[in-house]
Amino acid sequence: CHLLSALLIACSAAPSAAPTVTLARVPSDGDPERGAQLFPAAPCSICHPGGEEGQGPPLYGPEFDARYPDDESIIRQVRNGRGQMPPLGPEQVSDPDLLDIIAFVRTLHK
Repeated sequence: CHLLSALLIACSAAPSAAPTVTLARVPSDGDPERGAQLFPAAPCSICHPGGEEGQGPPLYGPEFDARYPDDESIIRQVRNGRGQMPPLGPEQVSDPDLLDIIAFVRTLHK
């Protein structure tokens, strides 16, 4: 009886699982004006000239926003590559420059 009471008390005191929270796109700490200056010389512009469709898809629009809902998803794509896109390491685009470029990309066709 005491064991059952202790078990019931322990179970009722256990915290319930926190609900999963999906955050809306949070702006990065990047500077979009600096990103606009960096973009033309960045490796990104070879396949996405001016953020438009080139060898790669455009860096704006509903498909882009759905595929890359947050800056972390863009960072993963850039750093890891996928499909025809090669990975770009920090020696090619530094982390601060990448954040600025992402901030610029987020302003395209808005």
